[in-house]
Amino acid sequence: RIDGEILYIDHFGNAITSIGRMAWAGKLLRLTPVFGQFPPSVIVAVQTHIFVDGRDLGPIRRTYGKVAPGTPLALVGSEGMLELAVNQGNGAATLGLQLGDRVEIVLG
Repeated sequence: RIDGEILYIDHFGNAITSIGRMAWAGKLLRLTPVFGQFPPSVIVAVQTHIFVDGRDLGPIRRTYGKVAPGTPLALVGSEGMLELAVNQGNGAATLGLQLGDRVEIVLG
């Protein structure tokens, strides 16, 4: 399990987390911590579950198009950080997210 929190909510309502920088390598994600809370890792994106405030957003997705409009998801944003969002919607408003909310990646 990897723990983090929501650091920033952008003007689209996407919640950017403190989990670390991520980069796609095929079906894998290379994860480099920003705050040194764990060693650099490689994770299998489809084997993750992202939890925020007890809600399971499923695995880390590559694009918004991997879920239906109005559906919450977790994905790697343009800055390489894990983001919580809603396809064609406002993630923070839809999910009731606030700065400091806990975010977990559960591996396995």
